[in-house]
Amino acid sequence: MHYEIETNGKYQMNEQILSDLVEHFYRLLTKYSKVIPLRMDFGYRRTDLYRYPDDWDMYRLAEELMRDGKIVGYSWVMEYSPRKRLHFHAMFYLDGQSFKSSYRIARYIGERWIAKTEDEGTFHIANRKSYHQVSGTKMIHHNDRARQREIEYILSYMAKGDQKEEFEELIYGTSIVPPNSGRGRPRKYCKTENILQQLCCR
Repeated sequence: MHYEIETNGKYQMNEQILSDLVEHFYRLLTKYSKVIPLRMDFGYRRTDLYRYPDDWDMYRLAEELMRDGKIVGYSWVMEYSPRKRLHFHAMFYLDGQSFKSSYRIARYIGERWIAKTEDEGTFHIANRKSYHQVSGTKMIHHNDRARQREIEYILSYMAKGDQKEEFEELIYGTSIVPPNSGRGRPRKYCKTENILQQLCCR
């Protein structure tokens, strides 16, 4: 069965990125019963210094946040436009069992980005950006299909084909999702495994 991802119809999708980002999201939901999404954008003040692709800053930031236990997952894409030059769109995921809100961790991540780029970095908390049309700040439960579809829509903006043509290859990344340990109470209602199977058939 073919799974239809909820997408932003204003943009042409890059199907490879779209499938990878959405599949990664559902893999996280098979491991965590609830997560809090955090959409952020990152760039540089002196864009002339970063004219050519270099994803090392974004990769290091995301991996350090994972290592420090601040987030349980991430996905990001690199883009280029004449106005913003090199920039990144990222989605971080917080463990809903440990966090109730994403605000403080968002400020922390932004400060880490600025420090990592030696004060040349800029960031924006993008959960409520108008182009998303849905709120990305609410907790997502493993069986809440309405919220999951909203996150698909937000991820689809990151997967748009625009502003990626500058690079010789697609530049994006997702965190590794360890397999579920199988410990704890079995869930009575969970469709994420079925969705993952359908996504693999896209």
